[in-house]
Amino acid sequence: MLKIPVIGYRITLSDMVSGLLYFLSGNSRERFGATLSSFIPSGRIYLVNSGTAAFYTILQSLKTKSLKREVIIPAHAARCLVVAIRKAGLKPVLCDISGKEFNMTANTVREAVTSDTLCVVCVHMFGMPVGDIAKIKDDLPEDVFLVEDCAQAMGVKVDGRLTGSFADAAIFSFNRGKHLPTYGGGALIVNSDRLRDDIEKTLGGFKDAGFIQECSLFVKFIVLAMLFRPLFYTIACPFMGPSKNQTYPDDFPVFKYTPVQAGLGASLLKRFNQSVLDRHYSAATIMNTLRDDRGIVLPEIRETMEPSFNRLPIMVKDMDRKKRIEAALKQAGIQSASMDVNPLHHVYDLGYEKDAFPNAVHLADHLIALPVHSMLSGKDIRRLIGLVTSTKQIKGTEHANPVEKFQKISGQDI
Repeated sequence: MLKIPVIGYRITLSDMVSGLLYFLSGNSRERFGATLSSFIPSGRIYLVNSGTAAFYTILQSLKTKSLKREVIIPAHAARCLVVAIRKAGLKPVLCDISGKEFNMTANTVREAVTSDTLCVVCVHMFGMPVGDIAKIKDDLPEDVFLVEDCAQAMGVKVDGRLTGSFADAAIFSFNRGKHLPTYGGGALIVNSDRLRDDIEKTLGGFKDAGFIQECSLFVKFIVLAMLFRPLFYTIACPFMGPSKNQTYPDDFPVFKYTPVQAGLGASLLKRFNQSVLDRHYSAATIMNTLRDDRGIVLPEIRETMEPSFNRLPIMVKDMDRKKRIEAALKQAGIQSASMDVNPLHHVYDLGYEKDAFPNAVHLADHLIALPVHSMLSGKDIRRLIGLVTSTKQIKGTEHANPVEKFQKISGQDI
């Protein structure tokens, strides 16, 4: 039985050869940046070694513009945001999220803004855009900056505009689980003329990775391309540790995006639009089937939103059923994820009570993130849906094995 990873991207031998040719041309970073401008907002693009480094660079620039020190982020978000904020010598301040859209809202941001707020970070979690972002921007005082975290939302639109185009600055990530995986790397988009000079000055101090590290990254990229394929992933699974570490590093390196990664990224961009369509199809198929399941809460999508899910988030109301779904998917070889399992104030001492931000806490407890990437076949999607729906409690089947139940109902082998 072949296993399916929760993340994936169709990477071919041709991509790797083209990437090397771009690299050998000597201007791969410039070519990648130029190509990238077709897929992200029309701001000034700067490339660094990670999305976290991009965020840190923006914060360093913002510090020069104000004496304020508070940075507002949602309570359910990636831990690296807290690490970057602290590294920049600033204070993370949390706000709650919507229990319907799983993102921050204008109301939750408004409650968190104080006289010491430097900036608000709109995090487009899961590839789902923040529906209130235009209102959040309009509501902010003139001296408070807006930053967009598009690490999971490249190519996503809201109100007819690409994510990253609303804010003073935005960040994107090219890590292995993102929409454009080059095994690390990130970009910052600067839309505000006030920030460009300071950001360029900061970036000017960044060093190149070096030849040995570039070679190492290319080898890791080859391994990643293999692991995205179910056959190799199945073979490697017994030798792999847990997909999510229980701890997160307190620091991170900052250096320039490597030319070899830029070459690979330029090649992968050729199929980016198709990857977005594949994610949309997979997510829409799953959501349309699960929509009438009263035991599952799906993210609400406004007519003004065009998401491209990094992973599809679902909330399972009953914790026992959540465990059954996770067990059934694991037994069938389909990897799911709980993302960053705990809300940020349960991970770090940020001065909040444990029961603060109830929507974020509830989402973290009840969340399952399902794969929707381009390596999934139609059969894989139907199998995933069948396993989730087979975990419903039906009288007389309380102790039935969900996989056996799915096989009996569908006549399919797992």
